[in-house]
Amino acid sequence: MKESYSDFSIIKSYLELRQKYDTEIRSFKESVKDSEEKARQHIAALEQEIAKRNDYIKAQDVKLKEMTQRVTEQEEQLRQLGLQLHKLKVQSSQQTAAAQQTQEPEPTRRRGLFK
Repeated sequence: MKESYSDFSIIKSYLELRQKYDTEIRSFKESVKDSEEKARQHIAALEQEIAKRNDYIKAQDVKLKEMTQRVTEQEEQLRQLGLQLHKLKVQSSQQTAAAQQTQEPEPTRRRGLFK
């Protein structure tokens, strides 16, 4: 027996099938929206983390530059102090040499019982 298209049960089954598909499509769209929202939130959180890390990196870079500048200044000071120390050593050795030359040798005196 062939079903007729005018039979209400066929139309009813098609309507039920259509409602089922519409419901599934709505639930799929909602799940996609939820997934997109979660992805947006995750992306926003990651962007905030990146911004924090960039700020931290910039701060560390500034500190590194300051420390490098300090080290350079201290190296220069150390070099200057080394030069001053070298000059003082040269001067003191010249002074001791000059003092030894200007000092007259002590006359040899005999000490003891037999002078």
